[in-house]
Amino acid sequence: MNVTEKHRLRFRATNYTYLEYQPLDGNTDRTPKFFDRPNKTGSLDYVWTISPSKVNEVLITASQDIVRIPVDAANFFDRTKACAQSTVPCNLNYPYIFPQGKLIPTRIPTVNMSNFSGLSGGPYPSHSSGPIYGLSDSFTWIRGNHTLKFGALFERSGENDNDEINVQACPTCTNNQNGQFLFTDNLAGGTGVAVANAALGLFDTYSEIGHRAYTIFRANMWEGFAQDSWKATPKLHIDFGVRYSVIVPYHALWGNMIVFDPRFYDQSKAVTIDPKTGLIVGTVDLKTGLVAGTGADVYNGMVIPGSGFPSSAKGRVPEADPTQFDFSRLFRGVPSRYSDIQWSEFQPRLGIAYQLNGKTVIRAGGGISYDRLQGNVIYGDLSIPPTTQTRTAYYGFLNQLSSVGSTALFSPPSPGNNGAGMAPDGHVPTVYSWNLTVERELPFSTVVSAAYVGNVNRHLMQLVNVNDPGWGSAWSPANQ
Repeated sequence: MNVTEKHRLRFRATNYTYLEYQPLDGNTDRTPKFFDRPNKTGSLDYVWTISPSKVNEVLITASQDIVRIPVDAANFFDRTKACAQSTVPCNLNYPYIFPQGKLIPTRIPTVNMSNFSGLSGGPYPSHSSGPIYGLSDSFTWIRGNHTLKFGALFERSGENDNDEINVQACPTCTNNQNGQFLFTDNLAGGTGVAVANAALGLFDTYSEIGHRAYTIFRANMWEGFAQDSWKATPKLHIDFGVRYSVIVPYHALWGNMIVFDPRFYDQSKAVTIDPKTGLIVGTVDLKTGLVAGTGADVYNGMVIPGSGFPSSAKGRVPEADPTQFDFSRLFRGVPSRYSDIQWSEFQPRLGIAYQLNGKTVIRAGGGISYDRLQGNVIYGDLSIPPTTQTRTAYYGFLNQLSSVGSTALFSPPSPGNNGAGMAPDGHVPTVYSWNLTVERELPFSTVVSAAYVGNVNRHLMQLVNVNDPGWGSAWSPANQ
């Protein structure tokens, strides 16, 4: 829309909705669900033609990546009704380790059984949204044989995350709030037949997730740039400029994120693991995570960024309630964003084009680029105890599950399952790129180009297991 001869406004909006029904989620008809993606974007662009050689543009943008995965409640199987037509004694009600906060109390558990296909109760419902807001200004000035551009950008982005689950379960963890059972033929003291063990309620392992955390992540980014497109001579054109970025790492507004930091791991507080069962020895105080009478700490080395839970966490984050939990020792004075801000992210760029003669052109260029770490790297620090609790019980009866939470029958946090960390230095992915091209005009309207293009990447994302044994450790006398 042309407001005046020198002022123009342009508005654009998109609403892309994707809805899919998945009646056989988990390969059965027990847990049907929907996959809903009502994504939205919008922008407002204002262009001011100051003069024939000067133009200023202001751009405001907003977008939201929304993921909703609700269940089909009308057709979702209710396990309390599974025994309605049974002709033999039948009861699928069992006590939970975490009785509070179940999204669907009547959901079926996940069951894995020798010689049978698995039955999955699934991890859903869940939802998340990723808002991104941007404000930028750019100024273009044509002066002689120079085209100058200057600009700045502010971006605020984040994630409203209620997907804090292991979508894929594992042998010693679960994605099902209502539990996961394993029944095998080889259970010591069992019947020798997995299905008979199940009928008796005698399991090999049982895993359960506690309350589902809801975490609001936010981060800011500032950028500024200056560049010049200069026609130095009729045969030589040079483009050069620099961009400066300040990328502030993501942080949880309510303080409910946690990471493992080796700097704070204290060997004297390590828990003792029973080599026969893989369980922590002793009784763990569920309010603190400390092993009674030993000084051992289940959350040894874990860090909650910041100096304490903010007031906004009250009523939203159970771990912030001192009547339920006391994790004050896990606030170790690290920033709320945990990783450092990088203040030296200058990104120079240079491009040159030179006409060697009437039929040959040489082009060369190079530059440095930075990228923000993916949000998924940060969001993985959510489904970690104590912000999300997981317990695994071994070799027991269904009717005894309610007592597991107050005993030592649970597994400790472990990387790759329910423990993870981040590099505190905060380095972001960096790319150094360069190129050289020679173009030659040949007869018959033909052009031949030969180019060399190279790049080097630094500080790329990778997942490292800090518990992996070092090279040659198997031959160490201490490990024999």
